Parts: sequence; structure tokens; C-alpha cells
Amino acid sequence: LTVEACRRYLDALPSAVTTIVLGCTHYPVLSTSFAKARPGTRWIDSGEAAAVVVEQQLTERGATREGPRGDLKVLLTDASSRLQEVGSRFLGEELGEPILVDIS
Repeated sequence: LTVEACRRYLDALPSAVTTIVLGCTHYPVLSTSFAKARPGTRWIDSGEAAAVVVEQQLTERGATREGPRGDLKVLLTDASSRLQEVGSRFLGEELGEPILVDIS
């Protein structure tokens, strides 16, 4: 079903389009479906590309950190019940208890 939905949108693109940048944070979750819906297309995850550039910049400046990773804290303006599931899937780890922040 997901592949068919992706195919419906991707078929609207000209066949000359061979590379697509996944410019939204949730698109990488659909990358497998995108690839099945439009085989032969090159997919660029903008978040991954940005992370590579940031890592290069930090390394060049000697600003990388050795040792254990810091703690993950999740701050939200709206605590959704699906956040734990979706957020964990995006990050590949448990989110822990989110902190609700009022920005009004």
C-alpha cells in the first residue's frame, strides 16, 4: 500500500528525473518504498548529507569529541502518543520521557 502511494506521486515526475533529494525529515523512513516505487532513481537523504558535512567541518576544526556519547533529551511543544514509536524509529533508539515545553 505504501509503495503504491509513493508510486502515484513519483509517477508525476518526468522520467528524465534520475536523482531526488529527500528534503523532509520524514522522507528517509519511506526510502525503501520510494526505491521500490521508482527503481533506478538515486535518492539523497539531505539529513545524512548534512551530517557528513558537519562531521567534516568539526573534524577540520578539531572540534570533535572523544569518549562516550551524551544523553538524549527530547523537548516537545505537543506530546503525541505516537511520538515514542515514530521518534524511536527515526533515531534507532528509545527516546525516554519527553519534556513538554510551553512556547506560548
